[in-house]
Amino acid sequence: MKKRLGNFSLAKMAGMLFLFSVCFMRLMAAFASSGDVDTGEKTGIEMSHLFKLAYSRLSASAEEYDSAKPPLLFLGNHTLPPMIYFEKNKPAGIVVDIAEAIKERMTRPVRFRYMDWTEAQRLVLAGKADALLQINATKERRKLYDFSAPLLESEFSIFISAGRDGIYDIASLRRLTVGVEEKGLPINILKRDPLIKTVIIPDIVRGFHLLADGAVDAVVADRWVGSFVLAENNIRGIRIAGEAIEKSDSAIAVRKGNTELLTEINRALAEIRGDGTYTKILAKWQHAEVIFQTRKQYLKQKFILAAILCVLIIMLILSLFLLNEIRKRKKAAEQARNMAIRAEKASAYKSEFLANMSHELRTPLNAILGFARIMDRSGAIPPEEKENLAIIRRSGENLLNLINDVLDMSKIEAGRTVLSEKDFDLYRVLDDVESIFCLKAEEKGLQLVFECDADVPQHIRTDEGKLRQVLVNLLGNALKFTNEGSCRLTVDSCRLTVDSGRLTVDSGRLTVDSGRPSLASDNKPETTDDRKPSTVNRKPSTVNRKPETGNRQLTIRFEVEDTGEGIAPDELDSLFDVFAQTETGRKSQEGTGLGLAISRKFVQMMGGDITVESEVGKGTLFRFEIRVEPAEDAEIETARPKRRVIALEPGQPRYRILVADDRESNRLLMMRLLVPLGFDLREAENGKDAVEIWEEWEPHLICMDMRMPVTDGYEATKRIKGTTKGQATAIIAVTASAFEEERAVVLSAGCDDFVRKPFRESEMFDVLHRHLGVRYVYEEDEGRDAGNGEQDMTDALTPAAIAALPAALRNALEDAAARIDMEMMDGLLDEVRSRNASLARGLAALVGDFRYDKILALFQKRGKENKDV
Repeated sequence: MKKRLGNFSLAKMAGMLFLFSVCFMRLMAAFASSGDVDTGEKTGIEMSHLFKLAYSRLSASAEEYDSAKPPLLFLGNHTLPPMIYFEKNKPAGIVVDIAEAIKERMTRPVRFRYMDWTEAQRLVLAGKADALLQINATKERRKLYDFSAPLLESEFSIFISAGRDGIYDIASLRRLTVGVEEKGLPINILKRDPLIKTVIIPDIVRGFHLLADGAVDAVVADRWVGSFVLAENNIRGIRIAGEAIEKSDSAIAVRKGNTELLTEINRALAEIRGDGTYTKILAKWQHAEVIFQTRKQYLKQKFILAAILCVLIIMLILSLFLLNEIRKRKKAAEQARNMAIRAEKASAYKSEFLANMSHELRTPLNAILGFARIMDRSGAIPPEEKENLAIIRRSGENLLNLINDVLDMSKIEAGRTVLSEKDFDLYRVLDDVESIFCLKAEEKGLQLVFECDADVPQHIRTDEGKLRQVLVNLLGNALKFTNEGSCRLTVDSCRLTVDSGRLTVDSGRLTVDSGRPSLASDNKPETTDDRKPSTVNRKPSTVNRKPETGNRQLTIRFEVEDTGEGIAPDELDSLFDVFAQTETGRKSQEGTGLGLAISRKFVQMMGGDITVESEVGKGTLFRFEIRVEPAEDAEIETARPKRRVIALEPGQPRYRILVADDRESNRLLMMRLLVPLGFDLREAENGKDAVEIWEEWEPHLICMDMRMPVTDGYEATKRIKGTTKGQATAIIAVTASAFEEERAVVLSAGCDDFVRKPFRESEMFDVLHRHLGVRYVYEEDEGRDAGNGEQDMTDALTPAAIAALPAALRNALEDAAARIDMEMMDGLLDEVRSRNASLARGLAALVGDFRYDKILALFQKRGKENKDV
């Protein structure tokens, strides 16, 4: 009070008292002269003038008093661009501009100081400053300060390298190294998840340099700050991943209880928001933010799908170019038939061309089909995108079949195709072919009939792959051009020849039961209902077969008959020509006209030929015969059901695998395939690097691409296998070669096995099992301990087993089950497996059946038991 009075001089107080005295005396005089109206009115006017004069003097005095008050002091952090920072020794930033706009609307003068943030908070709490600019209202801070309305919204985002994929939210940061500043909200967000490894960075600039160098996998920071730092420091190759992981509002803070100042600040904030000043300030600073690839995940996936589609179109164009090139070379070869030297050179050039084209076409297909399968298994793919992936896979496989047809015909014409005879189960091949077309027949309402005579041996020796391809080609054509009725495959034994030549039976008439086991599909009931998709019959045996020794040959006849549209007589002569198609085939706009030509060549290589009988509107009958040798049952490899590998069995060494391939996409595919299972992988871009890494790291196995720059796979394999230490390292040749004889070449170079691109996961896992003895955990592992395996998993799923896990792991498992987060659950199960393999298998089985309710019930039951205790 004394301070306020001290601001008024005695002269000012005396003047005010004098004015009030004069006003009072004039008023009394007016009342005394009530009879004189003019005098009263005049007096009233003078009194009004005096009151206005007195009021103006009082207002001027109040303004002089307010201006005499000390100005308000607002403090801010001077190292927080683009909110507050110094540019050419002057404060600048979003918050600086907003604070200046607030200052203009305050009734009292305001000045700003920008300083160390810790010192600024101490000064406000000590009463030496009035407010803090831009501070988050945490629970602890609300005990010390009162906060204004929101000043600026902050978005905390994940910054990653531009070429990095698979990181789009906070859950995808698990088991990765994440850079974050020591103080602030981002580190508190990351500490919520114990599986995220955090690294303290001194500042955002240093954090981004560590990210660019690969020292950390990601950096979490405020979007405003991070974007500004990237632009100001010209840091390239870093983008924001996905959406903001959390948003927070900052405000102006005043000392607890200073409601008068807080009200004034809120009023000023409301004014600048209402008159558009706030919006203009934000628009001014938008240019400071770098635009990154921050589209939603589904848009990114659509972009990837579009890119893959473009690759497929380009590859199809290359395939058509290859077809045209093959046709030209065939014509050139016919013209130069009498010139042996030129023909030999043309053949060599053609072989080299096919080898190169095979490598160039199969290599990208390996990546396309491989990544499509991996993405199809991912729980993060939305259901609406699953169909897109299915289209990519089908298109890729169709393109692979087209390439295989072209290359098969090219190898046939180049004389590079050879028979790969082996012993196999003919009945199983027929069952496989039937399963391929059963569903398609059912969809078209056709009856699919397979008939096999009892005298046809179950186990034979010939080229299984070529026989299977011929059957698939013929049956595929039959179903494609048949709209009603049936398609029938008949198999019988035509002739048995003994090496002595003493016995030849043609469609034998001697009757005796061969006693052979029936096809697996024999158990299907026979039916005359056309709606039944498939019927398999066995005719009685018609051949008396005595035990024989020595060389034997048996001719087996196959007939594929349909009730389709038939083939015109004038088209039969050219039916087996290369690129020839019937009128019906051209209308369907499917196929290349190579299937029948390839089938005929294959049948001729197996000692037979194909004939055709057809009538337009009635149907078509294809008949072919091949020569085979019966095989012993014991020599046939039993087919094992294919099951998806999901993990390695516990208690095995941590196998080191080196992937040597000059294509980054192929190396990445192997990383995505093997690293999640627990293998240690390293990469080499050429044979020279592969040899150096092998000498230093000593991997257990090397996946070696045979065509690489600097040093190819052949030379690298010879160098490694030429040492004593190298004999202990398994080398698997992974090549896109089209020629089967390439297997013999790579094996002679020292490789232990051979895998052709594009390969299936099961092929690679089988190779690792053969050469390293790796044992796997499968998606449906009923084969292991079939008697009590399921019971063991049930016994392992107990509240006691759950309680034995660490508290952090229990909480994370319960959270993942509650959110139905399959990806998070898969990562946690790896840690559970290292502690309790039976419990991990049980939980994995529940996850595979989507029984998250049972998993949550285990945690609830554990909690109830703890409460009862």
